[in-house]
Amino acid sequence: MTTLEYTLSVPLLILLIQLGGAYLRYLPFERICTKELRSQLAKLCLLWSVLAFFLYYYIFAVFGLRIIVYKLLLFLGWIPYFLLTAYVIRCHMAQHIFIFGMQTIYVFLLHTLSISVIPYMPVYANISRLILIQGICYLAFFFLLLPLGKKIFRQLLPSRQFINDKSYGYYIALLPLFIIISHISFVIDNKFHSWQELVSRCMFAGCFFLIYRYTKLEAKDTEKQNMLTHSNKLLSSQLQSLQDYTLLMQDSQKQLSILRHDMRHQARLLYTLIQEEKFPEALGLLQTVDNHLEKTALHPYCKNPIINAAFSIYIKKAQRLGIEVSAKINLPEKTPANENDLAVLLSNLMENAIIASLKQPADRRKITITAQTKENQVILCLENLYDIDLSFGEDGLPKTSAAGHGTGMDSFTAFVKKYHAVTSFTQENGLVKVLIYWKFPAA
Repeated sequence: MTTLEYTLSVPLLILLIQLGGAYLRYLPFERICTKELRSQLAKLCLLWSVLAFFLYYYIFAVFGLRIIVYKLLLFLGWIPYFLLTAYVIRCHMAQHIFIFGMQTIYVFLLHTLSISVIPYMPVYANISRLILIQGICYLAFFFLLLPLGKKIFRQLLPSRQFINDKSYGYYIALLPLFIIISHISFVIDNKFHSWQELVSRCMFAGCFFLIYRYTKLEAKDTEKQNMLTHSNKLLSSQLQSLQDYTLLMQDSQKQLSILRHDMRHQARLLYTLIQEEKFPEALGLLQTVDNHLEKTALHPYCKNPIINAAFSIYIKKAQRLGIEVSAKINLPEKTPANENDLAVLLSNLMENAIIASLKQPADRRKITITAQTKENQVILCLENLYDIDLSFGEDGLPKTSAAGHGTGMDSFTAFVKKYHAVTSFTQENGLVKVLIYWKFPAA
């Protein structure tokens, strides 16, 4: 190959190595990236790669194909890609720094492997050829280990509770990066080190594994903590529901006690009206008594006491607030699953629908609930009017930036995950509709 061909090939090789690294750094954030963010990140990285190719070509043309120039471009060339990723996927800076450090350790390991297989023979004494072979060997190991690398990096993202939401989070985030920085002075020189000189860098594999395992175990622990928090919220919600239902029953009993006291007088009056053949007045009195009785009634929406309590509380609450409610409920007395989960789900959905309805004009406040079962299959549909456009996330659920909100959607997501439910959350012409279909596990 001519000098020009080497000068063109090496920048392209560096860019392929750095794009591979950018891909690995993206993988931990893959689950939280929308399609728009992925497209934006890909376009920005490709645009920078085109600009970087001409920049690298110019640098090699000026300084020549020297090993130290090659190393500096490899190590410093990661920075723009890191900044682009942090710019597109925002609000996760501590996590970006942690992933960047771990990916750099991984890169050092691949470089160590690629250098170890370079045959140091006179035929390869040409520096340009040596650089080219090292880059090709690196890419060969990168693609050979890519299935393992993808599996590791997809599980490498630390939780926000562990890093972003802790005052000491950046200490943990910077640890992998400082492990690498402590070795840079030993490798930034104008030669490729022999295998014997690189033995100490094999210890990076141990560092990488220990930090990776720690992060993975921490993620599991965080998931357990979240489940415990969810269980505590579930118990708190159950207690609140029982208290609310008790208050409803006490209020109904109080009204019934008053009504019993009044009915003695109304019975005498009714007897008198009938004797005097004042039948229209007698019918009006009967209608009044019937209306009073209706107010004291607690209508059963289903035979299951816990689920019925959830329906009763929120339907009664909605009606008191002037919201029209239509309910068609067909649920069994005994569900072959945790009835508390369904009660909490219903409570959160009804609460959200009531809050949304109160933002509507008085003549556009309506909630419709449908719950039907067939064997172990359940379909739940809740509709409410809401004229303000909702913002939906990548998961298809409404999202909000308001402080203190989002707990209901967390509960919704936990239920969907637990029962493998199929969901649809839509808004058309001011009608918000949530549809959930799932199967209860066998009893």
